[in-house]
Amino acid sequence: MDSGGGGGGDSSGGAGAAAAAAKWRTDATRAFQYYLDRSTPHATGRWVGTLVVAAVYALRVLSIHGFYIVSYGLGIYLLNLLIGFLSPMVDPELDPSAAAHDGPALPTRGSDEFKPFIRRLPEFKFWYAITKAFVIAFVMTFFSMFDVPVFWPILLCYWICTLCAHDEAPDSAHGQVQICALQHREAEIRQEEGWREQQLVKRLIPGVQGNNNGRAGGRYSRTARLIRCAT
Repeated sequence: MDSGGGGGGDSSGGAGAAAAAAKWRTDATRAFQYYLDRSTPHATGRWVGTLVVAAVYALRVLSIHGFYIVSYGLGIYLLNLLIGFLSPMVDPELDPSAAAHDGPALPTRGSDEFKPFIRRLPEFKFWYAITKAFVIAFVMTFFSMFDVPVFWPILLCYWICTLCAHDEAPDSAHGQVQICALQHREAEIRQEEGWREQQLVKRLIPGVQGNNNGRAGGRYSRTARLIRCAT
């Protein structure tokens, strides 16, 4: 009888400990997410903290002269994050609408929609992934199983080759940024030219109503161009 009562007490105590641990984990996750959300608008402070973490990791690796394979994996991961940060959400080469026009095209009318540059990896997720990677790599330096003996100059050469192989991705993203800026500027210029044509025709030909759509819009634009050439 006593042994049965003791077994029931142990099981209830174990369930209580598991429930307490689950509650503590939930509270810790909620608190972490709360402070993480509060840090969102403070980009400068976040990146300064990341630089401090990176400096601590670098000092740790240099002081013990090891864990080069961990640093190599960290460098490859950071390179992939950088490519995602510099790449657009929609690849112009894979966009069906852009492929139909042999690439991203500039707007031909003032009513064309302006599409801003949207990153595939947002800035906050980019920062969070980098910081988490440095923290995990720093923790790994305390376990000798990850200190694989390797000739680190070879790893450095591999990393440089990988960087050169992915060098076209930032160039493509930079070109997409320039195209978006040109689209926006082209739309503004066309809207401004249409407004000037309207004002010119209204001053020189009273009673003429402008319409930029359809056949009337074409006659209206041609009239404005003829008036500008005559003047």
